[in-house]
Amino acid sequence: MACTFALTALALACHGGSGGGDEPTPVQIRFVPEAAPPLAPGTVALVESGFTPSSFGGRVIVAVVLTEATGVFGADFDLVYDSFHFDFVSATEGRFLSENGIAGTQLVVAREPGASTERLVVGLYRTGAGAADLTAAGEQTLMSLEFRARRRNVLDAPVTFDATIRPPRVVSKDGTTVVAEPEFKAGSLRIEIAQ
Repeated sequence: MACTFALTALALACHGGSGGGDEPTPVQIRFVPEAAPPLAPGTVALVESGFTPSSFGGRVIVAVVLTEATGVFGADFDLVYDSFHFDFVSATEGRFLSENGIAGTQLVVAREPGASTERLVVGLYRTGAGAADLTAAGEQTLMSLEFRARRRNVLDAPVTFDATIRPPRVVSKDGTTVVAEPEFKAGSLRIEIAQ
């Protein structure tokens, strides 16, 4: 019994008395875009806009950006991602469709879980009787999506715009498609050791 106590005390002394050993190496979640900047006009792309590393895996903000398009009233698309390793946290409107908070908009995100992936069904549109189409000059942020790592495995996992149920699109007020599927560029979520 005394021998066991002595070994436990020695182990605590070697690890700073915490009893839990060393802290896990911080890892970070990053987003690797399919399309490198500068983006071609009339493109919708996912790009990383920020990340926070942590010993639990961290978080990443992925912006949905639109470049150089006219007649923009809203967008809808489905995203599929690896929900075994990652978790969708939230969606936040960008400033473009709301004209910096002046105009009304509605953002809707529905989650459809699967065995190892999850589908996010996303729609963002202008609202109100006087709402009109806008022109995206340069690169404009439609919304931001936040993901967190659920595991500490180092890996890359694709995030895709999925057209199985309906094709992704940016539309005008009258329903005309402004940007269609081939111009939607996704990428992958990556878990890596924090630098």
